[in-house]
Amino acid sequence: MDGRVRLLGAVDATTPSITLVEIGGAQLLVDCGVPAGGATDWQLPEEVYDVDAVILTHAHMDHIGGLLDLLKSGYSGPIWGTRATLEISRYLLTNSLRGNGRSADDTIAFAALYDHLARALPYGQASTPVSGYDIKATLWEAGHLVGAASIEFQSPASRVIVSGDLGSTDSPILNGFHTAWNQDRAVDFVLLESTHGDRTHPHDPQTADTQLEQVVKQTIANRGHILVPAFVLGRSQQLFYQLRRLAESGRIEPLLMAADMPSGLRLNSPAARFNLLHDKKSLQPIAAGDEALDFEGLFEQRHGRNSVRLSELNQSTVIVDGAGMGAGGRFVGHLKELLPKPETIVVLYGHQAPGTTGWLIENAIESRAAGSMSTVRLAGEDVLMRASVERFPAVSHADREELATWLDALPGVKQVGLHHGTAAAQAEFTDWYRHRNQAG
Repeated sequence: MDGRVRLLGAVDATTPSITLVEIGGAQLLVDCGVPAGGATDWQLPEEVYDVDAVILTHAHMDHIGGLLDLLKSGYSGPIWGTRATLEISRYLLTNSLRGNGRSADDTIAFAALYDHLARALPYGQASTPVSGYDIKATLWEAGHLVGAASIEFQSPASRVIVSGDLGSTDSPILNGFHTAWNQDRAVDFVLLESTHGDRTHPHDPQTADTQLEQVVKQTIANRGHILVPAFVLGRSQQLFYQLRRLAESGRIEPLLMAADMPSGLRLNSPAARFNLLHDKKSLQPIAAGDEALDFEGLFEQRHGRNSVRLSELNQSTVIVDGAGMGAGGRFVGHLKELLPKPETIVVLYGHQAPGTTGWLIENAIESRAAGSMSTVRLAGEDVLMRASVERFPAVSHADREELATWLDALPGVKQVGLHHGTAAAQAEFTDWYRHRNQAG
């Protein structure tokens, strides 16, 4: 192998994703994220400022948020990604600038520079990420999010594959991850995410439907609200899709669903434009002129001055934190208002990164089980939590069986590295995978 792969983030944690791939003499940065949970003393590693190109796996802030500082520092190389990833990233990054009080001129300048550097690359099409180097990069579907990709690098001496975040094969909206790899050449190094390498998901959509049906019926009966600390793009899309399906089949009464963030539901628009990224079931209503995520009862709350009214509605409402994992200021307000009420149900979809509000709620539940009073620290205040919490299978990340399926499809793998997972998840996946192969 004519280079090396260096982890600059997500070494033994799920955030932030920053990986330096040195291959064929070039330095390529795969993702440039920031930690989840709003760490204030964190800085980008110095190594990112000397890279030749950036390649994005998908548009979540723990994979793209560091681009704000990178471009501010004077970076002028290309930024590669699928068209969906680049469009969504642009919106999230500029919206982050506005949310942090940056001037309109600063935001416009950043957007102009970003547009100048962005290079869209379709799935399956090899491209030269840096001119003057004999290197090819190819994006392959990862199934985690609209536009999400695994990245394959090839030079005359090396073949390296970075998985990116792999989605579960149970996703009701997206296609599954790519497994039809070229078998003519061995893979020198694989970097595999391990978020859920320590568990196996229940692969039964009926079970999840039944659980959600019970949550909704209980909420309506108690005239409560459902709070979902999950980014509006990805997990919440799947939740909305599932709720729509249950309502249209008559299993639940229709209820209001609010995406509470400045962008509202505009981030969902790429899901309609990039039809090749959907699975066949979700394409059928789109083909009939009925967008899968555009239906009665689903609305957006863009203006902060009206956000507080959501928790005061007499009608049961699903309130989604569009900023992700309960980190948004608006959602903290809803939590302060509604967590002390026993009729409230908090729905946690999958992994809650350490430091996020979803993670704090999980810890509070464990304290409650141990017999102590359950409180959640929110914006410097201890909030009593009488609300109940429901955990749902994480359909946004592949489980260990699916990770193994992805890995097994690669030819002649010489070395595997794990990242984007806790040390415990990585160790458990390693032991499980070795035992599985020995037993087979």
